[in-house]
Amino acid sequence: NLCAAALRLKPDDVFYRSAAESLGAEADHGQSPDCPPAALRVGFHLNKPFHFSILHPIFAALRPHHPVRLTGEPALLRDFAPLVVVVADVQARPLRTLLPQAIFVYVRHGLTSKNHLVNAAGACDFFAGVTSDEIAGMIVRANGFRPEQIWVTGHVPLDPLFSGAPLPLPISLNPENKTILFAPTWNRQLSAADLTRERTVELLRGGREDVNVIIKPHPHTIRLWPDWHRAFQRVARERPNVWLVDDPASDVVPFLSAADVLVSDVSSVIFSYLALDRPIVLVTHPERAQDHGYDPEGIEWQWRDLGEEVTEIERLPAAVARTLADPDRFAARRAHYRELLFGDLTDGRAAERIAEKIRELGKLGVRPLAKN
Repeated sequence: NLCAAALRLKPDDVFYRSAAESLGAEADHGQSPDCPPAALRVGFHLNKPFHFSILHPIFAALRPHHPVRLTGEPALLRDFAPLVVVVADVQARPLRTLLPQAIFVYVRHGLTSKNHLVNAAGACDFFAGVTSDEIAGMIVRANGFRPEQIWVTGHVPLDPLFSGAPLPLPISLNPENKTILFAPTWNRQLSAADLTRERTVELLRGGREDVNVIIKPHPHTIRLWPDWHRAFQRVARERPNVWLVDDPASDVVPFLSAADVLVSDVSSVIFSYLALDRPIVLVTHPERAQDHGYDPEGIEWQWRDLGEEVTEIERLPAAVARTLADPDRFAARRAHYRELLFGDLTDGRAAERIAEKIRELGKLGVRPLAKN
């Protein structure tokens, strides 16, 4: 069929894969005694490629027992007529005009604030993917959600890290070298990429060549800041042991697992990396207060003592060198924040817990709640 042909041409395209798996789920549903006709119908709307790794595990967990559809097309979601819709971004509000009777569940796609949570989750009935009771309390106090809306389940993207699943890399690193992962966010006045550009490798390695550098920009970077992307392409092409990961659908988790040191800014990857108890260098942009994503109450600013903070970009090489030489320097603070962030939800079963919460909605006959 057309979907299979498209996948053969572009096997890594997550939208084609979503279509193929949704068709397969529909065929399975017609034959499986475990998925009765009256089972709760659950739709997943994928509006960005990198959200596939968040939504697909929940889709897979529900597929044996419920009719499910994962799609990027609102019309295909409407035609499926789901009673529950799961999203990982800001699209709930327009989708409600197509599906006014559906329950909407927001699955958190990052662990920072950046003034994004209300915009993304405010039009949803439930907020899933919250990592601990501590974080749930912070979200309720700072963003006005009701406690009953919050699902403390763990963070789906980190399930492979916590479960010990194989995380193959699409690149071949020099095994004799330590590895630095540079993973900046996309907001111009928050991003370390705005400060490093053509000097990225020089600022990360200093004068050394015996260090692998992986540059993993935020998926929005290519579209919003092509000059950053071109700079990264040049340095990756011209310097040995430097790799640029520029596929917007590429999952950052395997690169986190491969890194000895993370260099970032206020990206959510900082807090994902806490799962590994490895050192972090944080770059602070001097114009941060001018950016719409600047939330001084967010954990990205409140917890900056989890690693060495660099407020002047010229000091980055020395900070990285110190971190490589003494990776345990901030270990106690990392452990403290890791406990606050994840609690005991480190078993790699976040997707299963969210799937079970969704199944409970069907059992209880829950209808949409009043919105924030």
